[in-house]
Amino acid sequence: MVGLLLAIIALSMVWISQLQRRVEQRTRQLQNETRGRETAERERALEAERSRIARDLHDDLGSSLTEISVLASKGQRLGRLDELTTLFRGIADKSRELVTALDIIVWAVDPKDNSLESVADYLSDFASEYLSHSEVACRFDIPIAMPSIVLDGRLRHALLLAVKETLNNIERHAHATEVEFRMTFAEDRLEIVISDNGKGFDAKTKRGATA
Repeated sequence: MVGLLLAIIALSMVWISQLQRRVEQRTRQLQNETRGRETAERERALEAERSRIARDLHDDLGSSLTEISVLASKGQRLGRLDELTTLFRGIADKSRELVTALDIIVWAVDPKDNSLESVADYLSDFASEYLSHSEVACRFDIPIAMPSIVLDGRLRHALLLAVKETLNNIERHAHATEVEFRMTFAEDRLEIVISDNGKGFDAKTKRGATA
């Protein structure tokens, strides 16, 4: 009887030890799941806040700046003095620049536009709009479908600045009549090529050198 009692006690201790380990494992699992849900909730809240900021910036500041541009343009048509016309022209140009800058900010922070396909659409639209006021024609070679890849706001903004600077250099220095805007994605590599038929430059020439 004593031996049987000791055996029962030993088995009970083993069972209790195993049960305790299972409880600890389950507790850690629940803690990890809770932290995962909290992280997901914070990310969703952050995305919702970014969307709200994007909407507010676009609806409030965007509409106001657009109204300033319209009023300035109207004043330019009604103005009779050269100084007044020049002033209103400057106001109108500056307002359009602010509207464009605002649109870029909204695009960079809006989580709805963080897909690679959205980036391709926006960059091509930006290039088309940027060159629409010049005599430079633009041809696009962009895949119809893009992989489901997410790009954060800082990367999207950096890509846009690179594209904008390239187009600005073409418009100011290349004396080109045609630009080709090409995007490709292969082997986890995104490539953006902007080429033109302008005069180009000698890559071997050092900056600041005199002839």
